[in-house]
Amino acid sequence: MKILISLIISMIVLFAFQAPAEIYKFVDEQGRVHFTDDINQVPEDQRDLFEASPEYKADTESEEENDTDSETTAESEASGENDGESGPELEDQYEDENDDEDENDVARLENQQENEKSLNQSIRDQKELDTGRKRLETLKKEIDQEYHELVKKKEKLAQEKKALAKREDVIKYNLKVENLNKQAEAYVQKGKQYQIQVEAFNERILQINAAANQKKQ
Repeated sequence: MKILISLIISMIVLFAFQAPAEIYKFVDEQGRVHFTDDINQVPEDQRDLFEASPEYKADTESEEENDTDSETTAESEASGENDGESGPELEDQYEDENDDEDENDVARLENQQENEKSLNQSIRDQKELDTGRKRLETLKKEIDQEYHELVKKKEKLAQEKKALAKREDVIKYNLKVENLNKQAEAYVQKGKQYQIQVEAFNERILQINAAANQKKQ
């Protein structure tokens, strides 16, 4: 009974203090069984008999191995080794996918901004052309109106010329002709300015069309 109690106490102490890696068993002269981690305490005659072999390895070694296996398994699961892929590789893959998504988002945003910019430029160009066209149309109407008025004045002066009898009437007539000539000269200059604006407007249309074709390419 004492031997059993001693054995139990020894095992409790060993487990409580995590015995060293190798434990040796020997029997003393009274027949009691002892456990020790110091091979020097084992009688010399029993060292050869048992070849000083350890009775068992401390559970700490097994626990350490189990802990190591558990940690390895946990790390493997965390790193994705059970799926045939390592953690860093998965992280790299996720990073690559995220980078691709970010690049696609940036590309879509840049494309959208470019389309909006192109659309806004087209709207501005169209407004510019509409304004220029209306200005030329208004100027053309004014020139046409002036032309008809000059023609009427010329016809009227031609009728008055037939009725000239007095010197005073001739003088008045000449003044009217001189005034009509000035108006005709102003009309000619206005027509030239109109032609210059028409050419500039046509050139602007060509520039806008060339820029639009270049963007399409």
